[in-house]
Formats: sequence, structure tokens, C-alpha cells
Amino acid sequence: MITFPDISFYQDNDGTPQGIDFVQMATQTKAVIIRAGQSFWLDQDFIANWQGAKAAGLMRGSYWFYDSRTSPKRQAELWRALIGNDKPECGLWLDFEESYGGSYGSDRHMKEFADLVVGKFPNVKVGVYTGYYWWLTRVTWRTRSYWKRFPLWIAAYPRNPTDGTYKPRVPAPFSNWLYWQYTDSGDGKAYGVESSRIDLNKFNGTWQDFSSTGHFGA
Repeated sequence: MITFPDISFYQDNDGTPQGIDFVQMATQTKAVIIRAGQSFWLDQDFIANWQGAKAAGLMRGSYWFYDSRTSPKRQAELWRALIGNDKPECGLWLDFEESYGGSYGSDRHMKEFADLVVGKFPNVKVGVYTGYYWWLTRVTWRTRSYWKRFPLWIAAYPRNPTDGTYKPRVPAPFSNWLYWQYTDSGDGKAYGVESSRIDLNKFNGTWQDFSSTGHFGA
């Protein structure tokens, strides 16, 4: 399996003049997923990270942390404006994991957000990031079949991340995972970030698979 990180402004130390060293990151991986924002807040380092990763030759994806306190339409519009015409090579990921209890927290609103993002980004792959138990408690039978069309990026942290026998659980209606976030304790320094730890993910295939199939598997 190939490994790549996901990052946000948490990987940059505001007390130093430098940001993430993407040249160093490129010595460890060929791809990175970059946080764009949450609610009506834009990740303060997104533009620098988006441009820096591209300059270093990394394939990029973007995720948006869905926030139930802000309308799906507003969040989709902000994401679209932020990405502009510099489209991601590794797709867009709808990050569903919040627990704020806002007015837009139902699976119906989640579906609305997904529809809006797909509509605003024609010809761009869109996937879902979530955790097994979170998904089961928040997505009901009313919308469950709708999500079959999306690839899954599952978050599951085994006690021993190097245990090759561990397999993350996959919630319905997904049949398998495409990306797996298996730790939040990766070696930040090795990947050129200023935080000591970094999220790491696996893709179930080779770099050749990753590139030739649009980074979303066959």
C-alpha cells in the first residue's frame, strides 16, 4: 500500500516565518490532501499549501470539514471560490465527522452539500471521509443508497498501525474503502511539516494504480 499525508494549518507554526517544506514532503510521498476550510472559515494556509504542493510536484486533493451550523450552500460556494480553476488531481473529499448539533446536521443536509459540490465541480471526483460509528449514527435509511456512488476515505486508528492484519470496518452502503487514515501520529519532520505529528493515509494499490485510474481506483 502507498502512503500519503493530509494537512491543515495545524501543520504550520505561526511563530516561524517558514511554512511547510513540500520539497521535503515530496521525498516521502507523491500526494497530499489539503484542508480547504470549515463552516464559513477558510483554512488560513490553504492557498500557500495548495500552491506549494503543486510547485513541489505533488498530486493534491482537498477536503472540507462540513459544519452543521452553516448552510450547505454557503459551504459549497466557499469551497468552489477557493479552488477556482486550479482543480485537484486527487479529488475533493466531504469531511463528515462533526458533532456541533447545528441546524444543518441531518443526512438530508449532508446529501444537499454533496449534490452542491458535485454540481459546482463538474468532471472532478468527489468522495466521502468519515468514521465507522459516526456514519452509522448519522446516516439513515432515507439517504443511505445515495452514498454508494462515492468512494470512501475511512478513519480508523488501530492500536498498532504497522499491524498488517488489521482491516478497517466499512459502514453501509460502502462496499470497501479507497483511502484509509490509519494514524494521526506520523513523523511530522519526515514529511516537512512544523507539527511533530501528521495524519497518514493508505491507498490500497500502487502508485501506478493511483496515477492511471485518476487516483480513485479502478
